[in-house]
Amino acid sequence: DMSRFDIECAYVLPWKDHLADELERSRVSTTGVSVTRSDWRWPLRLWRLVRHGGYDVVHVHSPRPGSVARLAVGTMRRADRPTVVATEHNTWATHRWPTRMLNRLTSRWNDETFAVTAEVAESMSGAAADRVGVLRHGIDVVRVAGARADRSDVRAEFGIGADEIVIGTAANFRAQKDYPNLLRAARLLADRDVTVRIVAVGQGPDERMIRRLHEELGL
Repeated sequence: DMSRFDIECAYVLPWKDHLADELERSRVSTTGVSVTRSDWRWPLRLWRLVRHGGYDVVHVHSPRPGSVARLAVGTMRRADRPTVVATEHNTWATHRWPTRMLNRLTSRWNDETFAVTAEVAESMSGAAADRVGVLRHGIDVVRVAGARADRSDVRAEFGIGADEIVIGTAANFRAQKDYPNLLRAARLLADRDVTVRIVAVGQGPDERMIRRLHEELGL
């Protein structure tokens, strides 16, 4: 209810602005705290934003920006501090050691901590691990079922036959998502004349490598 709430969004990586326009159209003020791809001043900008934004709630999603935001909150007068909510999306073992330690030390300022899976919750340590909850996202089955009406149009858009098997994956192009294994499996299926299409939705630092492997495998 935008008549009752003011919502602002801040993001660090300047090339991940694909939602910014949509958010702005939805009356969500959006701020990129990095000016360039390797802008080391973003922590100071985020610090200032959190300290002077007059927020009631600060919700963080990523460990490094989240740690900066929590440090900013922790240095404020107790009467002025916003509530801090953190959502943990990845197991802590996947973070680099300095990030993991900073996340653990600053998580004591979380008022609420959510993990997207039980595995993520079990990987956590420190104060947040003692009171983390697993947030399970339900699927709106009625809405999803309604999307079936668009099935044939989407297949036609991608040149996919009505009888072809389609496997969809939505994942960032990063090492832990193991796209090379997926592509090699696709090559095995192709060699066995299995009619299947794999539709991958994502972005990330390994995109060039993944596209190169896709070409090398002749897919």
